[in-house]
Amino acid sequence: MPKTPFAAQQSYTQTSSDSIGLPFSGAHYTHTSPQQRAASAITSVDPVLTTTGLTKKFGNTTVVDNVDLTIYPGEVFGLLGPNGAGKTTIIAMLLGLVHPTSGTRAIYGHDVDTHRTEALQHVGAMIEAPSFYPYLSGWDNLKVLSAPRGAISNERIYEVLEIVGLAERAGDRYRTYSLGMKQRLAIALTLIHDPRILILDEPTNGLDPRGIVDIRSLIERLAQQGKTVILCSHLMHEVEQVCHRLAIIRQGQIITQGTVQDIVGQRDLETLFLELTEEEL
Repeated sequence: MPKTPFAAQQSYTQTSSDSIGLPFSGAHYTHTSPQQRAASAITSVDPVLTTTGLTKKFGNTTVVDNVDLTIYPGEVFGLLGPNGAGKTTIIAMLLGLVHPTSGTRAIYGHDVDTHRTEALQHVGAMIEAPSFYPYLSGWDNLKVLSAPRGAISNERIYEVLEIVGLAERAGDRYRTYSLGMKQRLAIALTLIHDPRILILDEPTNGLDPRGIVDIRSLIERLAQQGKTVILCSHLMHEVEQVCHRLAIIRQGQIITQGTVQDIVGQRDLETLFLELTEEEL
């Protein structure tokens, strides 16, 4: 049975023999697209992360403006916007790295300002690729870099390397890894303490098509295991392929959000994205 985070275990009415790999065992849905069915099931449970009126100003410049988000367990939620739209600042506020000018954010019901430890204890994040030691192996890098948050067993290190497809290269030095392998090792580091929520900021930057497909497949597998994934990207095709729901951001504001199908309709996401963000282009 796929692993389901905390209170997300619920039962659903069987309406079709067509089932999909969701973090809810026995869930069956009517004949719509897999992403629509997934979003419908996911939003039937309590959210794991919410923001209300989240705003950040640097001097007289507003970089994030009144952002409301509701993210549910087991979904892949996309933050899509051009470079400089405010995506990374939103993530930094979610992680308590940047204090908002106004608004609130809560993870599992815990306010990030007043109960930061409780809010972030089940969150893993990759905002930028961490600085690995080039002369250490992938295995030893995970051992060393995970130590500040507590000792990790060899079994867990092997498990996360297996998840990201690096088990066979675990003993090789980091400097011999391709860019795609380095990105997968960075994701392995975010997984090492078994977080329920993963925040990935531009995880496919600079990758070739094979590397992009590998990361996309990894994200899909993590969601099927019950992880909630927040994916920040400026790549329309990436978001369209893997996300259940998304929010499009322009100049710090969310200009639309919902399921990919509801937002796109009969058009392709690239056309819609260019229309909605044309003031920034």
